[in-house]
Amino acid sequence: MIKKGLVIIIFCFAFTANAQLGRLTKSHSQWWLGVMGGTNNTQAIPLQRFGVIESLSGENFDKNYSSSGLYGSQLGMILTYDIFAGIAVSIQPKLINYKFGYTSEYSWIDAENSFNDFSVEFHHENKLQYVQIPLYIKYDFIPSNFIGGSKKKDLIKPFIQFGGAYSFLTNAQKIVTEKGESNSNTYEKSSTTLDVSSQFISTEWQLQTGGGVNLDINSFRFAFVFNYHWGLNNIVEVNNRYSYLQQTSDVYDVYDDVILRGWSASVEAIFPLKFIYDPHFRKSK
Repeated sequence: MIKKGLVIIIFCFAFTANAQLGRLTKSHSQWWLGVMGGTNNTQAIPLQRFGVIESLSGENFDKNYSSSGLYGSQLGMILTYDIFAGIAVSIQPKLINYKFGYTSEYSWIDAENSFNDFSVEFHHENKLQYVQIPLYIKYDFIPSNFIGGSKKKDLIKPFIQFGGAYSFLTNAQKIVTEKGESNSNTYEKSSTTLDVSSQFISTEWQLQTGGGVNLDINSFRFAFVFNYHWGLNNIVEVNNRYSYLQQTSDVYDVYDDVILRGWSASVEAIFPLKFIYDPHFRKSK
């Protein structure tokens, strides 16, 4: 599915670039600087599963992952260089927070006395903070560069982009909520926050692709952007998996090997650094 989407994006890029280049007048380079902010939703995808407790009866204690209702945030800067014909390179360093969650359930059954039966459920909400540096190749669709295009429509320009991102971990926390049933009585404990930074490696690599819409107003540009991200490496520190005793002994948990996948949505505010140009990439008079 991912490969099919990339093929479609590359095909659209090549087709429209050829059309614009055929109608392009003399072009000028341009620098843009701006800020961005937004939200994201991320799912942890298990590659290999691990646990603290093993069932004697063969019961499965795998974690149940869900990203429902867990939204992170991002805030950063944008530096974009327009080359020609709507093609640009953009670097966008940011501080980004990802959230992902899972639940784990355990039960003990006394065949002789049901009063001793015990069950417990843990909800784990994980918060990872990274300094991320994405690098994109971006392509703007400029309507008036096509046959029949109108300059009036150039104020609104859709675009696509694809690239990769390097992320450096700055902090990781886990919020654990426990509830269960013991001696026929239900209970729920207050949430506990754990510093789990040692449980993750410091770096993450991603493939990112997406697009959005540019809105040019006088000398300023606003953009609405939607991206997908695919993690390329396991983010868990395998050497420390069982070393955090508060996690293993209190909540019976260790991390699976996981990668991150999800989407992000952002709003950007950008202004030109070099000169003002019209939508045809000609220097304005």
